[in-house]
Amino acid sequence: MALTRGLASSVLQDGFAEVKAGPLTAATLRHRHIESRSVGIHFVQGSGFIGAEPSNRECYSPMQSFNAECRMSDRLQNKVVVVTGGASGIGEGMVRRFCAEAAQVILADVDEANGSRIAAECGADFALLDVSSADSWQLLEKKIRDDGGRLDILVNNAGVVTGQDITAVTVDAWQQLMSINLLGMMLGCQMAISLMRDNPGGSGGSIINTASSTSYLAIPDVAYTTSKAGVVGLTKSVAVHCANEGFNIRCNSIHPGATLTNILKTAIEQAPEVEEACNKMSPLNRMGTVEEVAAMAVFLASDEASFCTGGQYAVEGGTVSQHPKM
Repeated sequence: MALTRGLASSVLQDGFAEVKAGPLTAATLRHRHIESRSVGIHFVQGSGFIGAEPSNRECYSPMQSFNAECRMSDRLQNKVVVVTGGASGIGEGMVRRFCAEAAQVILADVDEANGSRIAAECGADFALLDVSSADSWQLLEKKIRDDGGRLDILVNNAGVVTGQDITAVTVDAWQQLMSINLLGMMLGCQMAISLMRDNPGGSGGSIINTASSTSYLAIPDVAYTTSKAGVVGLTKSVAVHCANEGFNIRCNSIHPGATLTNILKTAIEQAPEVEEACNKMSPLNRMGTVEEVAAMAVFLASDEASFCTGGQYAVEGGTVSQHPKM
């Protein structure tokens, strides 16, 4: 369904955009500062959103260069990785890149069809996961323990938006978003620490939380902005706790800016001026790619980042560094 009716609220858990009515223009995208991460679908019942399947515009090809025939450095060889919201967008890119680095990847998402397809394509395993459910995380932990009990890397990537400002946001929408963007991330950190402390060979691992440039630059979506600011606090608290306890578990956050995913690609198809508006968000005058965000995740997951914890790593082309009037 056409996105020309609006791109507000992409309730994300990957590869699918849900939008509310409202004109889609370059101005509205600048106003909303679209980051366009896709992270696994969580439907908000009664939201009035309009679904839009991603199209095949060739300006975005998710990590096709990172596949089983094209190994990278193998620096993550035999590492066990969980990526939440891995069924498309940035999450998919991370899954494909980790597989290319010879990791053993579990793609965790509520989108079983796309998740299973992507996992089969790149040699990952698929696990059905609702990040907002403690029971769902417990089932995933049991699966990992039954399969050997090792977890080296968790990428908390699943998240949603509402498109509602402070005067419009409902309690239900606020709670739904927070249950995914913050509660889900906290539950993921708990599971990761539980498993990583018991790793064969000794405690250790890396937790990577996907935040946003909106952790620093607010947008009208009050729940989303609040949640992404919260990711910074959660990440620092987890990092400091694990360091003080001697767990050898690092925790960092990644902050993407405008990134060319399927959701944004579809918007550009329907309103070409959106591309220029998104490019202008960065002083580099372009959007980021899924591959660039995935590369940061690989670095933070690797031993090369062994002294990095509690940090915020921007992949947004200098967006938050530039004065808006300059």
